[in-house]
Amino acid sequence: MKKIFLAVNVVLMALLAFFFLRFIDLDSLSQAVKNADFPLLLLAAFFYFLVQFVNFIRLGRIIGSYSKGVFFSHFAGVAASDYTPGRLGYSLAFLAMKKLGIPVSKNLKAGALVFATDFASRAVFALAIVALFSPSFLPVVILLLLAAAFLFAVFFRKSAKLSWLLSKIPFAKERLSLLYEAAVGSEIAFSEVVICFALSVVGAFLRGASWTLIFIALGFKAEPAFALVSFTLFSSVITIISIIPVSLSGIGVQEATGAFVLSNFLGLPIQVAAAGLIISRAIELSVDLIFATPWFARNFKG
Repeated sequence: MKKIFLAVNVVLMALLAFFFLRFIDLDSLSQAVKNADFPLLLLAAFFYFLVQFVNFIRLGRIIGSYSKGVFFSHFAGVAASDYTPGRLGYSLAFLAMKKLGIPVSKNLKAGALVFATDFASRAVFALAIVALFSPSFLPVVILLLLAAAFLFAVFFRKSAKLSWLLSKIPFAKERLSLLYEAAVGSEIAFSEVVICFALSVVGAFLRGASWTLIFIALGFKAEPAFALVSFTLFSSVITIISIIPVSLSGIGVQEATGAFVLSNFLGLPIQVAAAGLIISRAIELSVDLIFATPWFARNFKG
């Protein structure tokens, strides 16, 4: 089942990438990338690192540890998620932290709280898009709020059906079910939720700054404040596509959807929008792998 699920996602990714590139002028796309301001791209990469550093701080706060081991475990999980459907590979971070002596219940609590506050903050950003750009994003707001509510709910009511469903998810299988059983019923202080939500917002603005620098490097011209707010709003919604298990971490889907959205709502040429999203993906993959390498080298040596 795992192999079939993975094969389907790889095929879908290839097809989506093919159709996406088929409707793009590849010469213009290549030229846009070649003409990019490289120092600005390096700065964009630094801001993306800050996004993940804030995520590490948020994770550390929930589990009660800011150790070097947790830092590299987080990046190992993020790097693994870059190449798995629905970013399920991030479960590697929780398995790694379990080896550090961090209880399974804390791991799942951290994961659920992080995702729940991310969904909630992105629902707010999607609502801002509805107010500032288009009401067509209203269904996105509803879906994100429902997702956040569901994740908060799993801590207060044990569900045998949910446990069974989690045990059937490819790649994770019974691991997610066991984690759920161990953590269900965990208490979450309101102040903890507020802080996690605030850190999610900070991370979103840092990602928005990274995207702003990427598109400025590609020649995008706009008022700095408008650019930062716009790219923060749209990046927060576009990147959520990566958790939909229709390709490896949304590769192809995220770029195609993002290019269409940025072209239609911000007036970017489709080639520039596509180039920016491809560069953003390349930066993410590179930074994640660089900081995950120490963990992989230590755990898979020999």
